[in-house]
Amino acid sequence: MAIAALNHRPVICDKPETRLGAMIEYLRAVVLAPDEGWERCHAIFVDAQRCYLGDAACGMGSRGALSLRMRAIFADALRLDARGMILAHNHPS
Repeated sequence: MAIAALNHRPVICDKPETRLGAMIEYLRAVVLAPDEGWERCHAIFVDAQRCYLGDAACGMGSRGALSLRMRAIFADALRLDARGMILAHNHPS
């Protein structure tokens, strides 16, 4: 799975609380804003200091189900040498 190159990236800042808040707002915009009625999952990959390394769309499903390939998600994390990830998933039904 390729790392997403999106126009709206999380804000990079000095304070960890602000940085985490910006990433959560970004995930809300990516996962919840396109209200098309489909389940979706998105990941942000972070380093040991919780700084943004990249993000990826993990999957898109139907109105009541979502299929994820964990191998692809972890491959992206390993490729970026991520020390953590934040996953967001919606339930439109």
